[in-house]
Amino acid sequence: MKTFLAAVFMLIASAAANSAQASAVAVPCNACTSVEASQVARSKGQGIHYVYDFFNETLRKYEVYIERDLIPGQYTTLVDELPVEAGNANYFAMLLAAKRDFGNISSIVVPITVVPGDTSPGGVDLGTLNAGDILRSSQNRNALFDFILAQQNVIFSRAGLPSNTSENLVGLLKSLDKVFTQGELLNVTLKLTFSDGSRITLTLGDGGTVTIIPRTAIDKDGNSIPDANVVDFAGEFTFSSGSSRDDFVSVARLWGISFSTGNSLKFSCAWDGVTLSCKPI
Repeated sequence: MKTFLAAVFMLIASAAANSAQASAVAVPCNACTSVEASQVARSKGQGIHYVYDFFNETLRKYEVYIERDLIPGQYTTLVDELPVEAGNANYFAMLLAAKRDFGNISSIVVPITVVPGDTSPGGVDLGTLNAGDILRSSQNRNALFDFILAQQNVIFSRAGLPSNTSENLVGLLKSLDKVFTQGELLNVTLKLTFSDGSRITLTLGDGGTVTIIPRTAIDKDGNSIPDANVVDFAGEFTFSSGSSRDDFVSVARLWGISFSTGNSLKFSCAWDGVTLSCKPI
């Protein structure tokens, strides 16, 4: 059965047949009756299984175990429905709420801004930085990531999300449980704009991971700021000031991009198969 969302609850349960421990799993069964949900659990074999149904908004927990029959060599598969733990029930409720708010929660996009006074836990004022500063310095990157993780409610509210929506999203992202969409972890895409107008795009994943998406850093003049994928940055670049150009060049040189001397506010970059070289035009 195709579904755009599959939740995996990382729990450990004892298997009744042999006292061994097995990982609990969650499987979809949309628009299912209780009998159909039980059959789905049975089909997954021995262990603990959560069967979730977004259509009926239900989460069920089953234990599947095997007992020896009276006839030698024969076995009977039994399925018991168990109470769903409060933590998992709350987690599923957050999934339902997020699904109502966002539809396909595998592709949530949130525009956010940083402004002067947005300070990381380590005391870095992110409002004084730009996209180039983030690429240039691991210290600045860590400060930004720490701020995002510490201030999720603030940045989601600033993006215009209702408070209950923000709370549900933060709850999902902070959960220890893994959320999958066709095998992909739940990620929120953050389109971040700095106070100077430069931009960068990040993903905010469950378990507290923040990652910069390659080739998404844009300076205030609209130029793509080079990163490790230097071959993708061949082309022409135009700057509004010498300081903008110098910021760009300082980042580009970190990746081995060479520049001819000159004070032009416009230059072109070409890839020769080995090196990206730039010259004034």
